[in-house]
Amino acid sequence: MLYCFRLNENESSSFEPDKKALIDHLVFSASAVTGAQGEMVKVLPEGSYLFAQKREILSREEIIDMAVEIQAEGLWRRLKPGKTLYLRYLFEDSKTVTQLYRPYN
Repeated sequence: MLYCFRLNENESSSFEPDKKALIDHLVFSASAVTGAQGEMVKVLPEGSYLFAQKREILSREEIIDMAVEIQAEGLWRRLKPGKTLYLRYLFEDSKTVTQLYRPYN
């Protein structure tokens, strides 16, 4: 599954965002599609991303904490994080993985 969230304009560029206000709304969600070889494929738009993952299903609070961490990392690296956050769940080595992607300029 792939989810795309729009981030709050004010909170998305803060080193210490309000965690309750960071995620503004869900833009879309998509199920896996089958590739040419019959494998499951999840598609993200091409681009540069800040990235984090955990080998488990995370709670909403844990996902937001991870989003805040990658936001702070991007800001410390003097990147300009975008206003979108992608959340992806996939199976790897028979385990569920939670991944976060945050585009940047």
